[in-house]
Amino acid sequence: METKKQSSHCWWFDSYNSAKCSPWLESTVTELNEKTDSMMKLIEQDADSFAQRAEMYYKKRPELISMVEDFYRAHRSLAERYDLLKSDRGARVRSPLRSSLSLPKEEYEYVLDSATNSVKSFDSFAEATYSSEEFAESEIDDPDHEDEVVQIDQETAKPFSGGASYDELMKLRDELDRLREENENQNNIIKQKDGEKEELVKQLSDNISKLREMRDEMAAVKEDNLFVVMKQTSEVLVPFDEVTKLKDEMESLKVENMKQKELVKKKADEVIEVTKKFEEAKFELMKFEEEAETKNRYLKDALVLKEEENIEVARQFEEAKSELAKLREDIKKENGQTKNEEKQEAIRHLKDALVEKDEEKHEAIRKLKDALIEKDLEKRDAIRQLTDALVEKDTEKKEAIRQLKDALAEKDEQKREAIRQLSVAMEILREESKMLKKSIVDISPKKKNADYQIFKGVNLGKLFNLSSSSQPLK
Repeated sequence: METKKQSSHCWWFDSYNSAKCSPWLESTVTELNEKTDSMMKLIEQDADSFAQRAEMYYKKRPELISMVEDFYRAHRSLAERYDLLKSDRGARVRSPLRSSLSLPKEEYEYVLDSATNSVKSFDSFAEATYSSEEFAESEIDDPDHEDEVVQIDQETAKPFSGGASYDELMKLRDELDRLREENENQNNIIKQKDGEKEELVKQLSDNISKLREMRDEMAAVKEDNLFVVMKQTSEVLVPFDEVTKLKDEMESLKVENMKQKELVKKKADEVIEVTKKFEEAKFELMKFEEEAETKNRYLKDALVLKEEENIEVARQFEEAKSELAKLREDIKKENGQTKNEEKQEAIRHLKDALVEKDEEKHEAIRKLKDALIEKDLEKRDAIRQLTDALVEKDTEKKEAIRQLKDALAEKDEQKREAIRQLSVAMEILREESKMLKKSIVDISPKKKNADYQIFKGVNLGKLFNLSSSSQPLK
């Protein structure tokens, strides 16, 4: 047994030449050996049945992943130390661990790769929902390959007596996969919309900055041109208010978008919960099938035993008939009345015994048939209840996803409308800015009067109020 274990772990050398090793290297290699020993103990444990073995491997998956992380850190530390020593010496040197092991490059890299492959194998096994009883003899591939998953599911379908129920389970599973993909697509669409919205807000901020620059240029214009400037500025007040309103609307849309993201996340959690319940129900169904198969096997064995007893009773009946024939021959040969009565009594007892045995045989067969019918009805009822529950969950999930799609479509329409309004407002602002610049250049400095001085004081206050009210846009 020890020889077999060593041959199966030929890649693992738990001893090395530590005469010239540093304390750091010795502690690192010792830790690697301890982790390797712990992982091998976890992997080599066995169970009585396939279901127990599958559940055990699935529960050990977090421990194995943690061990692989430790292996990675230790291997990276060794590699960094090796690279540091190589750069310091200016020449390629052999690592103390590799020189003591005297292994080629392929075997040296296999030490860490094997641990990772083991965890991937257990992960694939869990994703296949414990569906193959040939786990110890076959190599488990990536669960993303749909063809292999279908093949494993076909092997799982063999113990089922109701093929239609299993087909419904397979359809539900495919529907779950499709809904997961739709969920991911919706999340990607939401992220894309967020990017577009941020880009639009950025463009709006740039345009507002340009408007502020133009407003500063207007403030620097001479007093003799201020009358026209104030007139043009008063006409631009309305578009600025509209821009502020649109920006507030964009903020509200952003808040609603965050709520939609939370709703999508919640729906995704519900999908995961339904998937988990589906997997649990499927596991319970497999467990129930195993129990039903065990009971059926027990009843079949009992039926075979009863049939053997019936054969034995038939043999005894034939023997009794032979004895009866012999007794009749003896009766014919003997003329004594006493012996004839004794033989008649013996014949009667034999007939009664045969009748009693035959009744017992029929009663036992009837009870066995009733038990088999009852077990079959229980199994069908359990499968029907499970199928109804799964169909109900799938219907609820489809309705939730449909509502989510409608809400997203409505929000997209609102965003498009807000973007259109912003574009119109920005176009108006550009045109008015061009007109304002042109009017500033064309105005003659000779237009001054008393009314202008009064209007200048009033509109300067409006302009400064406009500047202070537009500061939150920064």
